[in-house]
Amino acid sequence: MYSYNKKILTILICCYNAAEFLRECIGSLKQQAPSNLYKILFVDDASTDGSFEIAKVYSRAFKGFSLLNNKKRIGLVSSCNKALRFIDTPYFMRLDADDSLSEDALEKISLELFLRN
Repeated sequence: MYSYNKKILTILICCYNAAEFLRECIGSLKQQAPSNLYKILFVDDASTDGSFEIAKVYSRAFKGFSLLNNKKRIGLVSSCNKALRFIDTPYFMRLDADDSLSEDALEKISLELFLRN
């Protein structure tokens, strides 16, 4: 059985030049409850539009928000594969930088994961 004190889910966001969407995407994660069940891993694929800087600001407001910054563009699949080495939770989900979640999405997902464990 998984402990309720540990993070069970990593949300992986791989991004390339999506600055215009990041406030909504990451903002939708900030409103999720309970935040102690998930962490965020943000991978910037050498964006030139300030995406990494926006994510860096949000990372200061979140516990469990990690940043990876590709110095050279490697593409979505390679960025995701690179990120997999840093995921240490039993589960992960991928969220595109132009996506957002409903207010209770992670609560429902976490509950389902706990019921399966």
